[in-house]
Order: sequence, then C-alpha cells, then structure tokens
Amino acid sequence: AGSAGGTLNVTGTFGTATNFLKFTTAPTLTPATTGILNRVTVNGNELAAYGANGVVPFTAYSPATNILSATATQTFKATGATINSLGGPQTLNALTINNTAAVGGLGGNPPTTLTLTSGTILANGTGGAFLNVPIVAFAGVEGIIHVQSGQSLTVNSGMSGTGGLSKDLPGTLNINAQQFVSGTTYVNGGTLKLTSSGVTNPLLYNQGLAVNVGGTLDLNGQNQFVAGLSSASAGGSTGIGGGMVTNTGAGQSILTINGNTNFAGVISGDIYLNKTGTGALNLQNAQTYSGPT
Repeated sequence: AGSAGGTLNVTGTFGTATNFLKFTTAPTLTPATTGILNRVTVNGNELAAYGANGVVPFTAYSPATNILSATATQTFKATGATINSLGGPQTLNALTINNTAAVGGLGGNPPTTLTLTSGTILANGTGGAFLNVPIVAFAGVEGIIHVQSGQSLTVNSGMSGTGGLSKDLPGTLNINAQQFVSGTTYVNGGTLKLTSSGVTNPLLYNQGLAVNVGGTLDLNGQNQFVAGLSSASAGGSTGIGGGMVTNTGAGQSILTINGNTNFAGVISGDIYLNKTGTGALNLQNAQTYSGPT
C-alpha cells in the first residue's frame, strides 16, 4: 500500500499489547509521530495511525471546532457541530468529513484554496458529504480519497496537484467540477462518478486511468480522454482482473484512450470507445459496451 495508487483497509479488533497488527519496520506517519498512515484505513470508517501497539484508528484530530483555527500540521474532522467554512487560504495535514457535513470557502479572485499536505480526505458516516472549497491543492503529493461504504462525497471543488489521485473504499465519489490533477487516477474501490454537467474531460485531459478490481468509473454521460486505461495485474497470464468502466447517464459517453496499456476489467453501457495514438490497447476480458469502436 506504500506505492502510488496503493491503499489498504484493515479490519478487526487490534491495537492492544496482546492483539496487534505490526509491520517489521515501523511506517512513517504524516506528519511524523502525530500523524496518519494516509494510505491506510481501519474498518472502512477511520484513518489509521501507528504506535507501540501497531496500527490503530486515528484519534488525534485537531481540537478546534472551527476549520480556520486548525493548524497546518493537524487533521481536521468536519461534522455538523463544527464550523466548516473558509474565509481565506488554509493548510491542513488531512481532512475527514463526517455524515452530511459540507466544507466550503469563498469564491472570488483569488478563490479560497485548501491545501492538504498529506493529500488525504476521508468521508465517513452516512447521508452524503460535500467538499465545496473552490480549490483543493495536493501540491506534489498524491491525492487519496477514502469514502466509506454507504457514504458519498460530492466534490464541487477543483482539485489540483501533480501526484495523481486514488479513490478507495466502497463508497461513491462524485466529481462535480473540472479537475486539475495530473498523473494517474486509480479507482481501487467503490465508484468514481463524473457528475459535472456539460464538462468535457472532468478528469484532467490525457492522464492515466487505472480501474482495479472492486472499483468502478461511471462516465455518467460525460466524455473523457485518458492517456491509457489499465488495471493491476493486467498483462500477465494468471491472476488477471480489473474493475468496471460504465455509463449510467442518459446519453452516450465517449471514452478516448491514447497509449499502450492492458486492461482486464469490463467496459459496459452506452460508450463510444475511441482508441487513438500508436500504442496498443489490450483488452483481456469480454467487453459488453454497446456503442461503436
């Protein structure tokens, strides 16, 4: 789970002197000593930390009840009882959005920017959470978004960064605005749904896309150009697999793929599959999409 696109959810009861989950070499927290394991979640509903008894659920959230009062090295938990609106730029280590909380910020010129130095967002609970800050910046780190099963996170923000993006856990991530994250987008679990209306390439144009087992990209009637479509373990002769690319929208989606990649998942629904460029797209599973190729 330590490499780009890698995420891990651990389940069970552990974190005591007699019942623990430890690594041979203690992992590095973000930030060190007080932070999180940004690629790891516990029981699908909490960020992970690491201490003397190994992996434990993260509890060291900022004590601030106003997101503006949290410090740059802290992880803030937005709930219905906290004040979650930014009046200016803010830097945090990570962000958890609970239940139906919405984290927002002022538009204008320049628009409000929320910088997440670990790149980590968790949406837990139920009811549908929202991220409405005009700009969410990951800088050079990978953006990692965990959405708990039964929960959804709707992103009305423009996310920016150069380290790619990973979607983890079984919940739904709704991308409802143009995105500016370069690098590969990994869908490792649940659904990444393109819900923005009238936006061509809601994900940044000509970037890599990996849809792995357990993950679904729902084009939802939108058109997307990707540098390549791949899945983990595709290209081999054993253990190959992949997730699903589908279209649940009312109109046909155009998926344009440029690059030399292997995909062992399934493309389904009303999708026009447009292969461009000189590289080969190797599809290692029977496909069920109904549009032209």
